[in-house]
Amino acid sequence: MLPCSMWPPKGFGVGILAKNDVESALTLRVQFLFFDGCPHAGAAQAALECALQSCGLQTDHYDLVNILDPATPESLVSWGSPTILVNGNDVSGHVQGDGVRCRLYDTSDQVPSVETIAAAIRNGLLV
Repeated sequence: MLPCSMWPPKGFGVGILAKNDVESALTLRVQFLFFDGCPHAGAAQAALECALQSCGLQTDHYDLVNILDPATPESLVSWGSPTILVNGNDVSGHVQGDGVRCRLYDTSDQVPSVETIAAAIRNGLLV
């Protein structure tokens, strides 16, 4: 994964909000699901923040959801950690799991790529 300072690669579609489409950005809901001690949560969160930046959004434009917090809705608990949802959909296209668990992705660093996350965000902005 490229460091955020090198992201996005030339021509990657920066400036998605160039027309100040604030309404789309306000309706976009990004959730980062994790639990303390998850070995891949930090890398996934860094990838999420790079993706948000590449789409012209603030790097804090997401909800941080600890899936072990008793206040977390049951509908979010069984996704596993780390999971990134955009408008309720998993960025990698997977379906919800059946319990709290560590989650690994089919990438070299076992977290969703910045490209995958950014594509899901761009799709979420178009809805």
